[in-house]
Formats: sequence, structure tokens, C-alpha cells
Amino acid sequence: MAHDEHQHSPEAAAECVGEEYWDTRYRESEKVWSGEANAVLAREAASLAPGRALDLGCGEGGDAVWLARQGWHVTGTDISGVALERAADRAVGAGVADRTAWERHDLAETFPAGEYDLVSACFLHSFGAFPRERIL
Repeated sequence: MAHDEHQHSPEAAAECVGEEYWDTRYRESEKVWSGEANAVLAREAASLAPGRALDLGCGEGGDAVWLARQGWHVTGTDISGVALERAADRAVGAGVADRTAWERHDLAETFPAGEYDLVSACFLHSFGAFPRERIL
């Protein structure tokens, strides 16, 4: 398939394994997302006392790093190892690596252990069959 034919449609994504699809998607550019925290998360969490947070589908770590800057200890999970490497680098650059942990999970198969004061799923999405209700 030529590069200009590559689509990020549900049909194209359903043809490959989730991890493979997302790693390929992240490799296509140096930065896929803005790196800024989701506005709803920032609004809702700004007044909360920091504790332990879990970011499901953390991507390149924008929300997790923002939470860590607010004093939270954050575990970010994603299916893409490429995204998690970028998130870890972002945390180092932001000076919050000591308050972040990164775990690769296909949430349909495995889930991070532990108890959390805040769970964020702002960007948890997938194409095809995905047990969203069970995960949440």
C-alpha cells in the first residue's frame, strides 16, 4: 500500500493487531497529539488533592505528564510501545519521571494492578471489537 493510500479508518485498523496498528500510527510522525492535557481532565482534576492516578490509553503522555506536574503519581498505560517511549521521554523532559510509570497493556487482555484515586480514560478508543464496558 502506498503511503498516500494508508488510511486510519476502522476498516483498515480492524485488519491488523491493535499493537501493530498503533505502533505504526505513532511511527508515521514525530508527534501525533498536541502534548497538552485534555481540557476536561484539567478542569475536573485541578481542584483535587493529588494522589495516585491511572491514565488508560495515555498515548504520548500529555495528560499523565500534566497530572504529574500537579503532584500526582501517575501510571500511564497504552497498547503502543512507541507511544509509551515518547511518554517516558516527555516525563523526563518535564522533570516528572519520578512521579510517572509506563505500562504496555492491551486492556482487552491485561489491566494494571493497584488502587487509584483518579482514573482517566479521555482518549481510550479502539477500532473493531473492544470491551469498553468491562474495562471501565
